[in-house]
Amino acid sequence: MWPAITSAVMLVVLVFSTAAAYLYDVYGIRTRACLGSQEHTSQFTADDGTHLLGVLIGRGPSGVVLAHQSDQTLCGWLPFARHLAAKGFRVFPVDLPFRPFQNAGWDRDLEAAVDYLRRAGAASVVLIGASMGGAAAMVAATEISPPVDGVVNLSGERRVSGLDADSAVRRSAVPLLIIASDSDRYLNAHEARALYSESVASEKQLQVVPGSAHGTSILDGPEGASVRDRIIGFVLSHSRPAG
Repeated sequence: MWPAITSAVMLVVLVFSTAAAYLYDVYGIRTRACLGSQEHTSQFTADDGTHLLGVLIGRGPSGVVLAHQSDQTLCGWLPFARHLAAKGFRVFPVDLPFRPFQNAGWDRDLEAAVDYLRRAGAASVVLIGASMGGAAAMVAATEISPPVDGVVNLSGERRVSGLDADSAVRRSAVPLLIIASDSDRYLNAHEARALYSESVASEKQLQVVPGSAHGTSILDGPEGASVRDRIIGFVLSHSRPAG
């Protein structure tokens, strides 16, 4: 009995502490603190009325939407977003909201982000997500019309918070790159290979790196340079010029 009560209490504490972090950032307080002097937030709205924040960085016709993992904000993507912008991409890292005990809804939020980036001038869009953001990106790829040009999943689970990436990749023809650490407890090598095998996309890639780093932490690890190059190469090969 006591272990069950203890587990329930820990779950409640986890939910409320996570919710508090997101509520703190509801007006972009935490996000604005990590921005450079020339970087500013943009507001957009999901189809359910949820108000969202993103930061447009860079110019050019090739767009990238970056979806963070559940314990971060868009700040976790900013170093790589700036790196992509320096390579000539129009990059849009976004903040995704906390919705406890239900489908994350992040797939709909990413649909709104893609629409915003297209209206801002992107001729092509690749979705890149870490952890739950990666799962959301794979699901969103089945819902966005016209389709995005590619999806990069960095440690995104096969099923998480109501997001069924397994089902999504079985019906999505969008080009897919899956990146995972060999012993990551959320998406290990075995799970990543299963996801890759299930994908019906004719253009799909898989990179498994040693260790247990998860999500954006992979970019800062020993394999970070090769992973960044792999992602950039994928985005380049699935981008289209304007016109």
